[in-house]
Amino acid sequence: MTVSRGRGRPPVTSSAEIERVAVQLFLDYGYENTTIQDIVKACGISKTSFFRYFRAKSDVIWSAFDDHLTRLSGNLRRQPKDVPVIDAVIDATLETFAVDIDPAGVWLRRFRLQEEIDRGAPRSVHWMMWADVLSNFVRERTAIQDSNFVPEAIGGAIQGALLAFIRVQDPDAGWVPADTLRDFKIRLESLATGMQRWVDHATK
Repeated sequence: MTVSRGRGRPPVTSSAEIERVAVQLFLDYGYENTTIQDIVKACGISKTSFFRYFRAKSDVIWSAFDDHLTRLSGNLRRQPKDVPVIDAVIDATLETFAVDIDPAGVWLRRFRLQEEIDRGAPRSVHWMMWADVLSNFVRERTAIQDSNFVPEAIGGAIQGALLAFIRVQDPDAGWVPADTLRDFKIRLESLATGMQRWVDHATK
């Protein structure tokens, strides 16, 4: 594959810029066909500079996920105490994804790349961490006993619903982020009602 930076274009100087260039290369040429050398050439940087920000090529795809987890945890902590716990979880989830969803659908293409490069344990571990963030919040907010599996089941259920929702989206459909999030919340309503009843029963 031949990749050039473009005459007169200044080298990129941040992890976010490297990530942007690399993801576009993955989308244009395929993840497997794009090497670290291709990325650094397109960025106008050295491999040393690349490895200052990323340990491996796959980290370029997953770094945004780590930022997402940090924001999700913060948004959960800021939920009002008087809001039902399931509503708090869903509101925090939507608030977090509101930052990720872009009108061009790059967020969805990144998700598809994640599925392409990590079909086994690594992807599972990342999304298990996502579910754990929700589960830990539910357990802390409700003080459900450690022996009760309801918080873990809720984290897994919302994770599964979210992944299913993302997988059926069309990355070329054009995006209105607010509409996408509203659609997801509507589809979750019946599940959310049942989960809140489950929590209420577990805390009696």
